[in-house]
Amino acid sequence: MASIRKLKSGKWQAQVAIKNQRKSKTFHSKLEAKNWANEMELEFQASDGYNFDGTFADLLDEYCQKVSSKKDGYRWEYIRIQAFKRHDLFSRKLKDVKTPDLAQWRDDRLKEVAGSTVAREMQILSHALKNATDEWHYIKSNPMVGMRRPKESPPRDRRITEEEIKRIIYIGEYETDIQLTTISQKVCGAFLFAIETAMRAGEIINLKWEYVNFDAKTAYLPKTKNGRPREVPLSTKAISILKQLPDNAISALR
Repeated sequence: MASIRKLKSGKWQAQVAIKNQRKSKTFHSKLEAKNWANEMELEFQASDGYNFDGTFADLLDEYCQKVSSKKDGYRWEYIRIQAFKRHDLFSRKLKDVKTPDLAQWRDDRLKEVAGSTVAREMQILSHALKNATDEWHYIKSNPMVGMRRPKESPPRDRRITEEEIKRIIYIGEYETDIQLTTISQKVCGAFLFAIETAMRAGEIINLKWEYVNFDAKTAYLPKTKNGRPREVPLSTKAISILKQLPDNAISALR
């Protein structure tokens, strides 16, 4: 953790690397440099490692790199984390962020977006702070523990109407007997495919030709939201949409 080196000036420089922080100091003698390095290490051990001096945004950057990047929903979390950092709260030192500060952020967000959105954002922050507390020892306690979460928005139970479908098809210039070449046409194709199969957007995006069995009229989904694979029956209309893709490029639905 510590290194001592002699400089060209004849002085001695001590460097101590602790977690993601690096401290250095120059002394007239090697003994002074060693003593200082030992003091820094003892100070670190006495504090149990809780000496992270970065900002809340610094923590989120590290969380994004070490944790979010390994998740299926990485892109969504990455976008949210970048948006978080525009708020003044995240420019503060992590050690100075307290529960009332986060509660004020929550209440401010509830004036802008739905409760379900704020609840999902709070889940990201809570997990980042849990890592900072339990694994990385940046702070001694998670300031989000015990915080009230907003109520989830009621689930939507309205189905899209035939008239709305017709309008989307008209605007997207989609027809059943053409190859899907424009972005608007592909969006319409994916939209209609979702209606026919009840597949989620992520499942459609990750669909590959080797997963489609035209004889059995099924699509195999190796990875779904609940973590288990499943087979989806394909209607005649769903198969027709797939066959509209240029050069059988199923990725065109993405």
